[in-house]
Amino acid sequence: LGWTSDTWYAAGIVTDDALVTRHSGQPIYQDDCVELYWDLDGDGFRFDGNPRDVQIGLAPGGSSGSEQVWAWGALNRVPEGVRVAVKREGGRFLFELAVPIGLLPGVAPEVPVRFSIAYHDRDPDGKDGKLHWSVDTASVPGSILFGHVTLQEPAIP
Repeated sequence: LGWTSDTWYAAGIVTDDALVTRHSGQPIYQDDCVELYWDLDGDGFRFDGNPRDVQIGLAPGGSSGSEQVWAWGALNRVPEGVRVAVKREGGRFLFELAVPIGLLPGVAPEVPVRFSIAYHDRDPDGKDGKLHWSVDTASVPGSILFGHVTLQEPAIP
């Protein structure tokens, strides 16, 4: 993760034995998909359209390499200004995602924000699973609590 005054950045490497990208648009979450979550009001992430609960997903694209991005919840569309790059290498893909801070109301340096990242893995036989970094899913029914991320200026020695 990284940031500038106007952009939140995420990059990573995902290993997947069988890349499945059958859907386009809103249902990309049903296939192999990286998802980023922000709970901007800190009251637990809910799938109820709260504009302060933001979920953005990146589907790596099939053999054509046409990666896709989508924002669910209050936006429920291709999010404006999000930039993405994907490079496939055998059974893995490298991704970079740049999200305008304007899509994340309240995100500011030195202010902790609840954040999570997940990978949805769909196999050709229909089996699926999700690897998700969350802290607690039981304390508030219907909501998910995430760990905190704080944007900080780099320490210069």
